[in-house]
Amino acid sequence: MEITTTGFITAKLNDEVNFHGDKKPTLYHDPVYNFWVANSADVKDDGQSFLIELRIPDEGDVTNKEYSIDSDYSNLATAKASWIEFRDSNWTPFLAKSGKINVTIDTKQQTVTGTFNFTVRLLENKELVVSQGLLEMKGFEVLATSKADTAGTFTAALEGGAYKKYNANQFLLEARPGNPEVGLKVPHWLAWSQTYSDGVPNRPLDIVTISFARDLGPGTFELDACKDKILVSYNEVYPGAAGYPAKSGKLVVEQVPADGSSHGLFTGRLEFISEVASNGTQITFKNGVFTLDSNPQTP
Repeated sequence: MEITTTGFITAKLNDEVNFHGDKKPTLYHDPVYNFWVANSADVKDDGQSFLIELRIPDEGDVTNKEYSIDSDYSNLATAKASWIEFRDSNWTPFLAKSGKINVTIDTKQQTVTGTFNFTVRLLENKELVVSQGLLEMKGFEVLATSKADTAGTFTAALEGGAYKKYNANQFLLEARPGNPEVGLKVPHWLAWSQTYSDGVPNRPLDIVTISFARDLGPGTFELDACKDKILVSYNEVYPGAAGYPAKSGKLVVEQVPADGSSHGLFTGRLEFISEVASNGTQITFKNGVFTLDSNPQTP
């Protein structure tokens, strides 16, 4: 992914603390859901980081267009927002339940500007009110593997959440650079999978992401001991959005692509217990078996 974005996101937190997100600003188009995604991080001196991510429906160029913010990820007509807390390689996402965003998007100039506010529920039922939000970004990231065709399988048993099993039918495998501010700081592969329902209405149900450092080869890895090299999460999209980062567990990687390439096989097994999500739920992910086969149309 070629990084071209400049800009910032700022806001007030509970009318007291300033959020100044000027680290690693990112602006790109999500082709799966047809959203514009903007995020940026506020990095503190103690190493803790906070990130605001905004997801805006792609309706072409718009001027002062207002969207409601909700947590219904099956509703592609509304915007979404997330508050994400990072410490070292540990991360905890919180999804906005309500809010509004007013944006102007100029695709020719590659600019997105706007104002926003939203509310999220943190752990222990604490509420975070994000107000006076300001978004100013320029330059869309170019996804180098946007023409990649990834096939695969990913199945698992689930306990504690909305579903009893995971059976993905959409996949993405790509090589990504490290992010020095938030998330995995080293170059890695992103193995993304999703269960998508073709019922009425069509909607995504749940997602698994595995970020795996490219300097690791096949092997067995304890997740709680490798958080600087491996990040795993399970996310429910419907009927209610919730994020479940892995707290502990085991990842067995059997095959990886050539270093730096998005072309090849990523196969293995996965089991983990999640962190407690903002909804108070913890999930157990058992007997996970995956094969992702990426065959880009371009080198």
